[in-house]
Amino acid sequence: MLTNPDGPPWEDFLYTIRYVATVALLGMIVLAGQGALPLP
Repeated sequence: MLTNPDGPPWEDFLYTIRYVATVALLGMIVLAGQGALPLP
């Protein structure tokens, strides 16, 4: 998804939040796979 350079700044904000959330989720999955996080 590409944001419109002339669009409102909130589009970039939402894109950043989505990116951070995706990286955090992948990081948790990797840590859980290595046994670093105790998941139920």
